[in-house]
Amino acid sequence: MSQTNLQQRDQPRQVSFNPPRPARYVSLDRSAWGDCLVLEVNEDGARIEPVGAGPMPTQFYLLFTNQPRAVFRRCRVDWTYANEVGVRYVWPKPEKAGTTSPAPSDGAAQDHLHPDPARAALDA
Repeated sequence: MSQTNLQQRDQPRQVSFNPPRPARYVSLDRSAWGDCLVLEVNEDGARIEPVGAGPMPTQFYLLFTNQPRAVFRRCRVDWTYANEVGVRYVWPKPEKAGTTSPAPSDGAAQDHLHPDPARAALDA
């Protein structure tokens, strides 16, 4: 395998959507939510464009609402530029085979499994 192919495999996989995919964000305490468009995703985060007015929470659940089953990720805002927002996923990525990682003490890993954020956003 060439050096170029090995370097490409080390790069995070990135997927762009054209047209963008509809999604929704819900604050961790479920007090604020809104619609957004997902422009790009990768294994570490996403690039989104909020739809409508109002401030976006700094940490929230991002719900991909166009799936047969709601898929969501816990996120934090990483950057903003014009109408776009870059977000990072908060919980730890899965370890490679044969390794283990300690469970987070703040409950972050469990939060993304809780069904209430998805239900709250879809019912709103």
